[in-house]
Amino acid sequence: MFKRLLASRPGAICKGCVAAMPCIRCRRIGRPLGKITPTGPACTSCSVYFQEARPCEVCSELSRELCVLQTGDGEKRACPRCLRAGHRTCSSCRKHRVCEQAVDGKWLCQLCADVGEVACGTCSARMPAGCGKRCSQCYWVERCERGSTQLVELLKAKRVRDAFIAFAAWLQTQVSAQRSALRLRRHVEFFEMLDRAGGDTWTSEFLLKEFGTATLRKYELPVRWLRLQTGVALSEEDKSREADGRRVRNAISSMPEGTAARELLGAFQQELERRRAAGKLTERSMRLAFRPAAALLKVEDPQGSRPPSQSALEQYLKEVPGQRAALSTFVGFLKASQQIELRMPPKPAASSVLARKALEKQIAALMAQPVDAALVAKRWTSLALRYFHHLSASDANTVCNESTHQQGDSGTVLVYRGQEYWIPAEPMTLSPYSEARTHGLDDVGAGP
Repeated sequence: MFKRLLASRPGAICKGCVAAMPCIRCRRIGRPLGKITPTGPACTSCSVYFQEARPCEVCSELSRELCVLQTGDGEKRACPRCLRAGHRTCSSCRKHRVCEQAVDGKWLCQLCADVGEVACGTCSARMPAGCGKRCSQCYWVERCERGSTQLVELLKAKRVRDAFIAFAAWLQTQVSAQRSALRLRRHVEFFEMLDRAGGDTWTSEFLLKEFGTATLRKYELPVRWLRLQTGVALSEEDKSREADGRRVRNAISSMPEGTAARELLGAFQQELERRRAAGKLTERSMRLAFRPAAALLKVEDPQGSRPPSQSALEQYLKEVPGQRAALSTFVGFLKASQQIELRMPPKPAASSVLARKALEKQIAALMAQPVDAALVAKRWTSLALRYFHHLSASDANTVCNESTHQQGDSGTVLVYRGQEYWIPAEPMTLSPYSEARTHGLDDVGAGP
């Protein structure tokens, strides 16, 4: 293309080529040209950042976005904040405009105050004059139809495209047109997944396999429409079975591929599947047995490089004693098929549990007594040794009388025959608002 350019500038380019360049600020192409700067073109949206800041004629603040404001004193160049200072939301048309307060106290824009109501150009219903040519209902209906026409182009299969158009029409009968238009972009994601999954029939087995219960709960309205159109019934039993299977798969994938732990979990899954096929195990029992197995392997080694050991078993049951029964299935599997012998640690005797509860009551009673430093220190040391270090009453008294005490900031270390016993500070130094006054004493004696 030929243009008239200065002969003294052999490297000059025409304005059309400059406008076709990307904006030097936002890098967008094809935007209307707003300003040509020494370093390149700027679009209309970014050109304000290359203008000189000037003072607002109302508030005197510097601004690059001055606009004309009509006032009683004539026109003034005002910043956006001053320009919108008199704007309010009209009580009738809900538009943000310059409003005046009516006799009844409502704020109305000029159109709503002067004209009142007019007929909608689409449905002929009465509407506030400030709404324009059509009412808000017609606007949202048209926007929903336009949105469905645009979003359907994301889909390829004709069957899925027709289903989405039918769903968009059905959606307006279930929720408002405004809500339909605003949520349509989210709902089309479900049909995009249907489009990618393919499939001749959308059965319950197909939906659970491709999406899972979590995804089906996320897209509740499309699934409800699909159930009404095709008669697909998702029973609670099917959803529970799929959820349990998914959790088992997630537990297996939590271990790196090719590791000993991953192979153990795979073999354990095959054994449980064999029992389930024989009717000896349910999906729920399978998941309940699988969860502590994966957790035990992580306690042994998060990288899954080795099978579980006795120390890892004892540590896990100490942290999560409620999984003892569920973990026994995995322990039995290791012994029978992997020749890994692990012994379940003995359960704490009921008498020892009652004894610890009795000690907790004594400690709580001691902390509730009026503060007597000598009495509290003597009683606290004995009770703390029995509670936190599981000593008998006679052994605790022996350690109290014959050990050396090393006072620290958070507690005391008692040294007796080369053995150190750490106990937290006396109750008299604890916060009176601490929950340890009544419960949670195990957390206090975690260690120095």
